[in-house]
Amino acid sequence: MRTHSLSPDYLMPFHFLISESDGNLYDVRQDGWHSLPPLRKAFRMHKRLIKSVADLKAAIRAGNRVWPGGYGCYFITADGSILSFEAVTENLTEVIDAIQSGNQCGWHVTALATTETDTESVYCDHTGKRIS
Repeated sequence: MRTHSLSPDYLMPFHFLISESDGNLYDVRQDGWHSLPPLRKAFRMHKRLIKSVADLKAAIRAGNRVWPGGYGCYFITADGSILSFEAVTENLTEVIDAIQSGNQCGWHVTALATTETDTESVYCDHTGKRIS
């Protein structure tokens, strides 16, 4: 069985920089690195539509809060279920397999949404926990 994980930033080598402005990953060892193309575009960013595993991983790396506002984020699946970041990261292998295979099951993440206000109540369909 395959497993997937996303390493936290502190495990990245120091010569990698993730831009806060565009979410791209850069290697800063070379002179003029800022004028070179990034190693990976959209390495850490929130996208409304999750069309690929790369989009999913970029959203997870960006975290469960959006800026500005600090509102909570959650995922929406192909069958309309709501999943928290916790549920997706705990079941990452199933989510990735569903995206790659095109299986329209409860693990096939297709979108990212945010709570619009601090008082809005949204609950994860997998864990039952409130997403705020």
